Amino acid sequence: MKRIILILISIIFLSPVFGQKGALKGFWWIEIKHGEPHLYLNSEKDRSGWNYGSSVKLERFNGYKTGNNVVFSLRSEAGEIEFTGDITEQSGEGTYECTIDKSYISGMEGIGYDDFDERDYLLFVLKDFRIKALSDIASLGYKDIPSDKVIAIVALNISPEYISDIHNAGYNNIRIQQIISFKALGVDVNKIEDMKSLFGENMSIGDIISFTAMGIDAEYVQEMKNTGLDLEPRDLLSFKALGITPGYIQDLRKAGIGEINADNLPGLKSQGVDIDFINECKKMGFKDLDSGDLIKLKVFDLDRSYIDMIRNAGYKDASLEHILQFRIMDIDEEFIKNATEFNDGVLPDPESLIQLKAAKNKPSGNK
Repeated sequence: MKRIILILISIIFLSPVFGQKGALKGFWWIEIKHGEPHLYLNSEKDRSGWNYGSSVKLERFNGYKTGNNVVFSLRSEAGEIEFTGDITEQSGEGTYECTIDKSYISGMEGIGYDDFDERDYLLFVLKDFRIKALSDIASLGYKDIPSDKVIAIVALNISPEYISDIHNAGYNNIRIQQIISFKALGVDVNKIEDMKSLFGENMSIGDIISFTAMGIDAEYVQEMKNTGLDLEPRDLLSFKALGITPGYIQDLRKAGIGEINADNLPGLKSQGVDIDFINECKKMGFKDLDSGDLIKLKVFDLDRSYIDMIRNAGYKDASLEHILQFRIMDIDEEFIKNATEFNDGVLPDPESLIQLKAAKNKPSGNK
């Protein structure tokens, strides 16, 4: 079914009655894209200013056709927009005037919505939003919805039927803002059922919103489950955010760094530990490294140049933990030389070297 996409830009209307919720005037033009007409409305002929977008089914327009000085219109309970101008097979332009129905305004004000402006009512016309929809939504447990949430409901085409479907899917306590998030992200009953089929009934509203926002689909979930890891929804959110893939997990397992699980994977990935880094560590003489060792090597920037300096200074068999302590305490070649001289020319053992550095760094007491 064809649709006309209406994008309203800069609703700083030319009408002198702006602020009186009456007629709104401006310019329109049409472009044919992929065989579908796109209708743009604007207060200014140069098409500059505030942006707004909506879609309307083609059959809602009366008198739409190609030709010169064509008059066509769109009516709804909220009012009417009348268009005048020239339309060809590929484009068109002209002027428009939107008149808001006074009884519709009174109806909205009668149920407590007296702060909608012309732009809001224009949206209601375009979306064919009926006041009864608010009472139907209220009957589902959503009374006294704030005005800004009503605007979102209308803009996103959230119907009472959509809300009922979400309730029937097991989410009776969903808040109106969460419903808005669901619709904005394209969450429907089918998507909910797909997610539940992977994780059972324990999928929370927040999980569904986060999964959808992050682009986590059934294929990604199944690929990660096929790795054999015991995963919770929160793990997948972390994995997706960090770019952890089945291939990355496979590389780590082949590297032989001990157990790989949902707890240590985020730390490895966030620190940039990959197969190349692991191989480089092995070339530096470190064996039997586990995930914690690799993360420490990255965090404290233990590169080949520092390790070579420590070993050339006489600590060829120093453990990774000792070298880490050296790095943390900023032990360099000059300090090792001075410590050796202080120790009667004998190279201190790693623990003694660390103690000497700690003593040197200790602030002296006040006299």
